[in-house]
This record gives sequence, C-alpha cells and structure tokens, in this order.
Amino acid sequence: MIRILIVEDEAILRQGFRQSLDFSRLGCQICGEARNGKEGLALIRQLHPDIVFTDLKMPVMDGLEMLRQSKETEQYEAVILTGYGEFSYAQEAISLQVAEYLLKPFNRKELEAVLIKLTERVRKKREQSNPMIPESIQVLMEIPAGCSAYVQSAVEWIGVHYAQRVTDEILAETLGVSADYLNRLFRRETGWTLHRYLNRYRIAQACLRILWGSEKIYEIAEQVGFSDYKYFFQVFTRLTGVSPTQYKKVQLSSAKKDAEADR
Repeated sequence: MIRILIVEDEAILRQGFRQSLDFSRLGCQICGEARNGKEGLALIRQLHPDIVFTDLKMPVMDGLEMLRQSKETEQYEAVILTGYGEFSYAQEAISLQVAEYLLKPFNRKELEAVLIKLTERVRKKREQSNPMIPESIQVLMEIPAGCSAYVQSAVEWIGVHYAQRVTDEILAETLGVSADYLNRLFRRETGWTLHRYLNRYRIAQACLRILWGSEKIYEIAEQVGFSDYKYFFQVFTRLTGVSPTQYKKVQLSSAKKDAEADR
C-alpha cells in the first residue's frame, strides 16, 4: 500500500479528507494525521510516508518549514493544500520540490486525479529502486518498436489509468479518434486488442505488487483494475503460467537458482 500522511490544523478538513475517497481502491492508506508542522515532521520521520498532504499556515510550525526540515532526509511526494489568499505564499514551495497544489476547498475528483498521478509516480520510483524487473514482467508491458504515435499514446494512457474503468471508447475519445480505428490500429501494430494489452499491463502490475508488496492477492486484484477475482485468477494464470498464490514462490526460487549458477 502507498502510505499517505495528512498535516492539517483544522479537524473538519482532516475528517473530510479521510471520507472523500475509497483510498484502498487506489492502493493507498492513510497512515497518520498531524495538527501542525511539528507533529507532521515527527510522523514523517517515524512513518516514512510516500505522499504528504500539508496545509501551509499552521500553529507551532508551518508547512513550509516542515518540508524544509524533512525533505533533507525523507523521500516523499508533497501536496500543498492552500486557499486563494495563500497561493503566492505557496509558490515558495517550488524550491522544495512540491509535486502538486490543491486549492481549498477541493473536491473528490480533484483529489482522486492527484492521487492517481502520484501513486503511479511512487510505484515507478519503487520499481527503479528495487532489483531489475524480471524480463517476464517487462514482456507483458512492452510493445514492438516503431509503433505509431496513436498506439504509443494509448499505451502511455493505460500506464496511468489502468486501475480505473477503461473501455475502448473512453481511451479513443481521449485520443480524439474512433474506438474502431484505434483498436484496428493497435491490433495491427502490436498483435493485441486494446483489451488484451490492458489485461497484460494489469497483470504485470499485479506481479510487481506480489513480488515487492505485502497486500493480499484479492486486494492486488482490485488495485490493478479487476473487479472479478475469478477472472483475475484466470487471466493471471494464463499469462504467467502459475497462479497468483504460487507466483512469488516460483520467482524467488528461479532467482535463487540463477544466482547460484552465476557463482
């Protein structure tokens, strides 16, 4: 799970934040809350969150000072919660590598859009910091070299939105073409329909979570976009050759044998 910390001095806003989304559906959990920057700094150092949402003007210690002191040693994505009157003050946070700004009062769609973007960024960082992604997983996500701009754009869009409800029509509308044209083009250049590639990408992401995460299999299925666990199980087994419950054991055993052979 991707861990979120909320630093906000107004209790009603912290409560509203917690109740605004089904965070588990996005693969996130709220790991802590703080009423000011001092409390937030202590929790950042204790909990090592992946994403920190923080107000700016708070008692004891403001949000910017908390960012200054914590960013030196902690790696997380920071989101500033700011009002109209504070926006110029918020610009000072640019040097502190703030990822996003949310103008209060924000709505559910704005928050969800920010979380989708940042959770994907966090996952990519995790992948880069972990050992090399197994080739069997990379193959599921790759497309042939030299594909057209439309196909590459479709793949990039899937890479961001795969955990959501995705249809050919939604994707095609985003790219400004018809669903029939995009699907025919995608199949001609990659060998797969959009739906089959989407399933491949989702299963690749599930493999990464099984290898490097601690979530239960049914939670992972939901996080990567499968609402039907039985269908997830079938697709996973078909694409990897083993069941989701066997996958980690098989991969670790294979990695151990490869390491021994290299000695």
